[in-house]
Amino acid sequence: EAVLLLAPEPTSAGTARDLVERTLSGWGCKELADDARLVITELVSNAVRHARTEMRLVLELRPDAIRVAVTDGAAGDVVRNPNPHTHVGGRGLHIVQELSDRWGVDPADGDAKGKTVWAEWQLPR
Repeated sequence: EAVLLLAPEPTSAGTARDLVERTLSGWGCKELADDARLVITELVSNAVRHARTEMRLVLELRPDAIRVAVTDGAAGDVVRNPNPHTHVGGRGLHIVQELSDRWGVDPADGDAKGKTVWAEWQLPR
């Protein structure tokens, strides 16, 4: 597992990309690095733009998958399917959906504010 706290500023996306690339290479999963870097860029950029809180980035090597997750401290959900005629942005989650095997949003536990947006890639058996 690799964990990194990130400030709500645009440069955090680059810091997150670097961690993803180094970590996946160290885990022998370099073939996932390009897709994972794009996905983490979208997740961190969305948190910077919308949540404006400190973020926690977690990369996990599970027995059957690689998981990247970004937790922020803002209330609310994500807009999963924005109307392209009324939303200027919001297409980044389509990228996340296309490049990962699964993705989702988990609300914070209890009365805490925040959410975790995550994406996974299945590993070969």
